[in-house]
This record gives sequence, structure tokens and C-alpha cells, in this order.
Amino acid sequence: MRKSLAFEVKEDATTLRKMLKQQKEPLLHARLLALYLYKIGQCRYRKDIAQQVGYGRNAVGRWLQAYETHGLEAMLTIGTSGNPREMSIPPAVLEMLQKRLHDPHQGFASYKAVQHWLAQEHGVYLSYQWVYDIVHDKLKARLKVPRKSNVKKDPKKEERFKKNAF
Repeated sequence: MRKSLAFEVKEDATTLRKMLKQQKEPLLHARLLALYLYKIGQCRYRKDIAQQVGYGRNAVGRWLQAYETHGLEAMLTIGTSGNPREMSIPPAVLEMLQKRLHDPHQGFASYKAVQHWLAQEHGVYLSYQWVYDIVHDKLKARLKVPRKSNVKKDPKKEERFKKNAF
């Protein structure tokens, strides 16, 4: 059984209509439209409003709940998908990691190696995905592994080749 919405909209319909016309952000426009449709009495249920604005009924319910409890300002605030996490690695360790990543002689062969180094040397235990995100996205570093070299290669012949080739 559908439950009718039962709250009072403080703003009048003309004010909401003006705000709708001025709104450029699609999500905020949909939120204002949901409130406007409820105010003029065109829609009584979340599902009907959701069909009109093109969003899910649960999303519409959250918007209207935010309006009911905190007002229009809260309804028109677009939040993040969660609480931002603090950096899992202390700044000193992050700096050492960055130096090690940019050192050509002491680099890492894989993200697993970075994960192991953080755990063994600094006691920082992170998932593989967090290590990848920090190294790849935050530090903008790329793990560069040199090509394998033939074990039978003669260094003297290599020097002669380089001297004659260039």
C-alpha cells in the first residue's frame, strides 16, 4: 500500500517556479521540480514524483526527507558519497615512499612490493587497491621495471656494439 506524503512546503509555488527557471544544475533542478510538483498537488506519492523527475523513488524520498528535517538549503546541497578518509600513510612515510619511487636504483617492481615495504619497514598495512591509488593517483608515480636481460650476455661485446653503433 502506498503511503501519501504528509509535510508542508514553506515556500510558495511562484517562488519555487522562479527558482526552477534559474537553476542550471540538472540534479538541483530535479530536486526543485519534485518539491514544486508536491506543492501544487500534482503528485502525492514518491513514486509519482520519481516518474516525473526521472530519478528513483528512494532518491526522491531522501530529498524530501532532507527538506522536511532541515529545509530547502539542505535539500539543495549536493554532498559527497561518504566521509572523506584521512590519508592512511603518515606524511613522513609518504615522503620516503615518494623518494624511493623516484630513485632509479631502488624502485619497486610491483604494487605488491610497495605494499610489503610499507608493512615491513613502517608498519602501515594497506590493501592493494589503496596502495595503487596512493602511488598512481596521489603521487603520480609509475612503476617502471626494466626488461629482462639475457644471462649469457657478454658485457665486452655489448660495449663494442655500443661504440660501433653510434
